[in-house]
Amino acid sequence: VRVDTQSVVGVTSYPSSVSQRYFMERLAEEIRGMGLTPRIDAHGYLVVALPGRGKLRNGSKIGFLAHVDTSPDASGKGVRPRVLRYEGEPVRLEASGEELSETLYPSLARYRGEDIVVTSGKTLLGADDKAGVAALMEALAIWSREGDTEARHPVRVAFTMDEEVGSGVDFFDVKGFDADFAYTVDGGEIGSFEYENFNAASAHVRLWGRVTHTGDAKGKMINALRLAFEFDSFLPREKRPEETSGYEGFFHLHNLRGDCGEAELDYLIREHDRDKFEQMKQELRRAGETLSDRYEGVRVEVRIVDSYYNMGEIVTPDSPAVRLGLKAIREAGIEPAVQPIRGGTDGARLSYMGLPCPNLFAGGANFHSVHEYIPVRSLVKACEVVLRIAASEE
Repeated sequence: VRVDTQSVVGVTSYPSSVSQRYFMERLAEEIRGMGLTPRIDAHGYLVVALPGRGKLRNGSKIGFLAHVDTSPDASGKGVRPRVLRYEGEPVRLEASGEELSETLYPSLARYRGEDIVVTSGKTLLGADDKAGVAALMEALAIWSREGDTEARHPVRVAFTMDEEVGSGVDFFDVKGFDADFAYTVDGGEIGSFEYENFNAASAHVRLWGRVTHTGDAKGKMINALRLAFEFDSFLPREKRPEETSGYEGFFHLHNLRGDCGEAELDYLIREHDRDKFEQMKQELRRAGETLSDRYEGVRVEVRIVDSYYNMGEIVTPDSPAVRLGLKAIREAGIEPAVQPIRGGTDGARLSYMGLPCPNLFAGGANFHSVHEYIPVRSLVKACEVVLRIAASEE
């Protein structure tokens, strides 16, 4: 986690930061040290293919993926992880003085008596998704030491980049990966297993007002920033991230910039149901039409681009990927927590590219935040589940 692999919004090159490619080279070097043969393709994807063994040598080819980049939402530079035994008292983050507590984060109570890894309070931890990377690297190390009598499906492991900015599998070679189904190890707390996710789009709204001198503005000035506030007010308050949970969709205003003459707003649109998703996009367009009709001479431009769709339309509860995943979690002594992803993964897009790909837990919590943490046992269990899936009889 000390290597800053933060992806960058708005960069057209792939990957969006050179540190991700550097990190890939370090992973490849470590994998070679295990006696395995990694391959980095022209786009920077790192792939390792292992043949099946024993009675499962001709079984389904199973893939596992994790992304090396961390979120742009909080700094990934100068990460200072700290391991401590959590006993239920508030945890003071050393650099910021902020506290992690069960009052703010009730799920912390699950980990009393366990070692957890926390941040300094100034950066994120990077468990999203370097926890997934660590789990797969440990699995590769274990597989590299196995004897010929150990039964295991043929396995493919891939590490991707730029997942956090939506470009993780833009150039991924699904056919060359050669898996029947796969898993992203990119989920949250221990036991979580996900094969439904939001349909997602991004929206860019641009508004042009009318500028005049403030001393002579009455009846003439139309402040573009105030137009932006008014535009946002047209969207239902109950459809905001902080007001929703579970399958409920939302509009998330994550960027607002401008001046009196021109303003821009950036939204995320998220909804599990495809019909409701389409309705939300129309709702945003209607907000623009209402605003331009209300003020003479005001121009509003709304541009919407779909990002990914709900993998639940592809990955069904009776699919081999779901059956084996749930079986492995239970065999690891964990009760699966099947839930919809209130976001997306590389697996969402891969599922529509022909590779069914639900999401396994990696163990962390409070992702994209300086309050991010991960229990050590949860990470160990994530690796165990990967190993159990690869050795599971269908």
